[in-house]
Order: sequence, then C-alpha cells, then structure tokens
Amino acid sequence: MNNVETAKAIYSALHEGKLDELTHYLTDDCLSKTPELEDARAQDRVYMGKDQLDVFFRQIVQAPNIREFVPCTFIENGDNVLIINKVMLELQNSEVPLENDVMHIATFEDGKLKQIKSMAWN
Repeated sequence: MNNVETAKAIYSALHEGKLDELTHYLTDDCLSKTPELEDARAQDRVYMGKDQLDVFFRQIVQAPNIREFVPCTFIENGDNVLIINKVMLELQNSEVPLENDVMHIATFEDGKLKQIKSMAWN
C-alpha cells in the first residue's frame, strides 16, 4: 500500500466510523497539529501518540457541527501527501453554514502516518 492509499484508507475508516482500525495506520509517536477554527471542536491543538490521536479522531466523528467532510484531492511527494478536503461546518448562533477548504499535510514513515498538519481557508 503506498502513502496515498494509506491516507485514503484512514479517511475511509473515519467516514465509515471504523475508528478501531485507525491505530493500525499510525506510528506509535504520531503527531497531529490542528489550526484554530471559529466554533470548531478541536481548536489549535497538538495531539501526540496513538491514544491522543484516537481521541482526536473520535472528536471529529462525533462533532455535531461538522455537516460534511470530503477529501477531494490527494497529491504525493515522497513521504508527504497533501490532502485537500471540502468541509461544511454549522456554526453556533448562525443559520448559515461555513464552507471551508481544509488542507492536510500527512507525513508517512514506513507506510504509517507519522504526522498530520492542518490548514484551513475559505
């Protein structure tokens, strides 16, 4: 399985709610950095290790304000995969959803996710 296939498997497991499968794709010392997003649940945080990333993934899946999260583009460059996602969030105190593009830069080591960084823009 190449890095793009592994990234797609991770997103697929998230979308299908198969969270127990995710740790299979992670290094023991994996790291996630998320940006601060207005009204987002996982704001400006760093998650280290499989246990913390499991908590992070569960927050994403269970977040009531995420209406849609669709990976659209995967670009591989060596150990890095750039993933561009379309995201629709329901903001508190607003009837208008926020549509954002979220970019993830995933770094792999020996076929497993080592680090994932997020960047959002609208």
